[in-house]
Amino acid sequence: MLEEYEVVMDYYPSGMITDDVLKVENLSIDLDDLQENEFLVRNAYISTDPYMRPRMLSKRYTPANFPNIEPKKPVKGVFASGQVIASNNPDYAVGDYVVHMSGWKTVSCITEENLSVPGAVYGIELRDGETTDDMYTRAMVREGLVGRTAFHAIATQLAVQPGDCTSQRRYRRRRPHCCTDCKVVRGNSIRYYFHRGKSRVA
Repeated sequence: MLEEYEVVMDYYPSGMITDDVLKVENLSIDLDDLQENEFLVRNAYISTDPYMRPRMLSKRYTPANFPNIEPKKPVKGVFASGQVIASNNPDYAVGDYVVHMSGWKTVSCITEENLSVPGAVYGIELRDGETTDDMYTRAMVREGLVGRTAFHAIATQLAVQPGDCTSQRRYRRRRPHCCTDCKVVRGNSIRYYFHRGKSRVA
């Protein structure tokens, strides 16, 4: 039995989010209850995204694939990254690193429902010279930055220098052919591509 924690929205907020809207509650996970193809991830990082605020309203303002968060229920539908600690899934072994959308918890159970959503769960790997924190940061930059936050990341955290390549494309357009190591920062309906070095794109 694992004794963990999760974040629950207590009620629909009005105006600015206050401390009593979100509560940290105990979460008990019985390893014997793990079903076929399910696995557990100990989360290292979780994302906080602007689109979460309209999901905290009683009326729907977000697409159907991002349903409103319900009062007294765990906050879910946000990206997190961590390491597999128990698995009944042949594709995800203990020790693997993954990104998923299973909510604000210290440990998340990835179910068949999570796996059925395209892009909601996928593996990540350490690159040469990376620490695990570097890897998690790279993964969360890809999924968790939008709008002004994305611009801040490009301008400061990615430390763009003269001669570096930054380009943008609409989601439905083809990825610019820079290099295979492009870092991806999402904006509102735009992806910003970045890599160190001279661009091969006109």
